[in-house]
Amino acid sequence: MKKSRKNPHLTAYDYSQPGAYLVTLATRNRSCLFGGLSDGALILNDAASMLERQWAALRHRYPHLQMDFCQAMPDHFHGILFILRESSPAVSLLEIVNYFKSVTTRAYIRGVSSAGWRRFSKKLWQPGFHEHVIRDASDLGAFRAYIENNPRQWVLDRSYLVPENFRRGGGKGKGPLEP
Repeated sequence: MKKSRKNPHLTAYDYSQPGAYLVTLATRNRSCLFGGLSDGALILNDAASMLERQWAALRHRYPHLQMDFCQAMPDHFHGILFILRESSPAVSLLEIVNYFKSVTTRAYIRGVSSAGWRRFSKKLWQPGFHEHVIRDASDLGAFRAYIENNPRQWVLDRSYLVPENFRRGGGKGKGPLEP
């Protein structure tokens, strides 16, 4: 029997209304497809650059958006966007994120074929996404700082210093190895 996933979004909130939103997407099985560690430093690859370009390009498809800070990480992506005004027909955050997932998956597949990017199994992204409604300038500043510091934190996170086949979702390990 398939487990039903809890909906992490606010049930009575209209995600097409003007406002600021933090979005986080994770790769399927948290695979490090957009970079990794080299000599203790985080190195992002061309696929990570593609994600950031596609994030900026969303404003061309959805002119009522303003794209803010974003950061690709080896196994996930953070971005902040502003819905500036209502559109007709209404476009929800879910539609925007699903479009981003679709266009980045297609671009990634092209990169696998033309540039030798690492292959992925079945789906590039995990189902769903995490979002946070940014409520005020203080919230916005805190999330910008979090995203900016994320690469440094990723390097320090011991769970990423274990062999690839023991990482979360990979191999036969149940999670990160304990030191």
